[in-house]
Amino acid sequence: MKNGFTPNVELAQGDLTDKASIEKAMKGVTSVFHAGGLPEQWFKDESIFEKVNTLGTKYLIEAALNEKVNRFIYTSTQDVFDLTQAEFDETTANPRIHISAYERSKILAQDLIDKAVIENGLPAISLHPVAIYTTLCGKTYRNDKVDRGFSKQ
Repeated sequence: MKNGFTPNVELAQGDLTDKASIEKAMKGVTSVFHAGGLPEQWFKDESIFEKVNTLGTKYLIEAALNEKVNRFIYTSTQDVFDLTQAEFDETTANPRIHISAYERSKILAQDLIDKAVIENGLPAISLHPVAIYTTLCGKTYRNDKVDRGFSKQ
């Protein structure tokens, strides 16, 4: 096990706001587990959410399509759903009632994923957990502290 992952997983550094670094990190990749993003709810400059969460996802989608990946696992948030109802259907379009820039950026990112699946055949699935924790190198981190892992298998 290297870097706390199985031998088939390689860590690659990139900046979600830097298209060139994403393209470099994605060279030769066959599978993507995209759990990167800015998970905070509030910043004074709200444009940071679209830059990281929406544009970063766009860059990853473009690179994944260029590399012809076999799978793209997108990890987002429950905040893309209308949770004001007692019951909700994950297959129903979101009414876009969300108020925070974070929520809006994640909805836009999900729209990009869905569009890439339909129009370009991106082999993607989307996960919408409440929170992600992992142990890496003996320490426990929330999803905002974990580097993205890319597989070259």
